[in-house]
Amino acid sequence: ATQGNAVRSLKEKKADKAEIDSAVKQLLELKAQFKAATGKDWKPDNSNNAKASGGKTEPKQTSSGSPKAPAGKGASELNAKVAAQGDAVRKLKSEKAAKSDIDAAVKILLQLKADFKEATGLDWKPGMEIKEPTTGSSSSDQLDQKIRDQGDAVRKLKAEKADKSVVQEAVAVLLALKADFKAATGNDWQPGNAPA
Repeated sequence: ATQGNAVRSLKEKKADKAEIDSAVKQLLELKAQFKAATGKDWKPDNSNNAKASGGKTEPKQTSSGSPKAPAGKGASELNAKVAAQGDAVRKLKSEKAAKSDIDAAVKILLQLKADFKEATGLDWKPGMEIKEPTTGSSSSDQLDQKIRDQGDAVRKLKAEKADKSVVQEAVAVLLALKADFKAATGNDWQPGNAPA
């Protein structure tokens, strides 16, 4: 409801089209999250829960207490969404938007970061490059080789006593490759794995 009001307000003010498009995109993402959580399309009078929480709905929680990542979203797609939402939050702050609008945008950003961490096992950081695993019989072999090469690169950086941030960045790439391997094969990567 809050984001819908923000969109209406921007349209009434005849704001810049890019600004309206960004707000509409946020609104559509919120509606998609609502549908994923409830199985129903969002309507202004959809539930007593939405009214009780001031128009905001909470994502459905898994048994572990963390929001469930929407099915079918790849790590690179989530990475792009986190970056876009971060830009939207910064834009709202720079425009000195209403606190409720900023809070709603930040809530979405935090949810997307949690979804990213659930999907990859990594905390999201600006500038991360995530590559989706390729399909095909040789994709696990290619990933295995990339993991081995990246592991060698990490060991070399550590042996050279490289700057900690450089080592951490290389380790993040290694962990992302291992997550891709698991997504492609269903198994954790092990050093003893021989390429098939």
